Amino acid sequence: MDLDLSGADLSGADFSESLFINAKLTGTRLAQAGLYRSIALRADFTGADLTEACLVRVDLDESVLRNAVLDGADLVKASLYGVDASGASCRGTEFMGSTLIHVNFCGADPSGAIFKKLIQGDAGQRNKTGRRKRNSVRSGSRHRRTNVP
Repeated sequence: MDLDLSGADLSGADFSESLFINAKLTGTRLAQAGLYRSIALRADFTGADLTEACLVRVDLDESVLRNAVLDGADLVKASLYGVDASGASCRGTEFMGSTLIHVNFCGADPSGAIFKKLIQGDAGQRNKTGRRKRNSVRSGSRHRRTNVP
């Protein structure tokens, strides 16, 4: 928690099932890094290079990906609730089955990105710690599954 790895070159590293809560990773190079099933709650990835990184099932809730490079990254079944990805490069990024709720993609480049079977909707319920309850994102009147071309 509260780790500062700003500017570090961690390319190709395996951080699977790691915790990066409130971590500062601004300008960090994580190209081809593995973060499978990691939790990066409220982490700051501003300007980070996540090219071709494995972010499958990663929890990026309330994180900052402003001006980050996610080209070719794999975000299958990732959770992006309340994420600021403004200005991010998402060329060829795969978001299949991901939860995208209150995500800011303003000024981002999604060229060739794959947006299929997304879970979108409102915020759902929060527990006492402020985290989104996992069982609150289901199909129903407040949430919908959408296929975006």
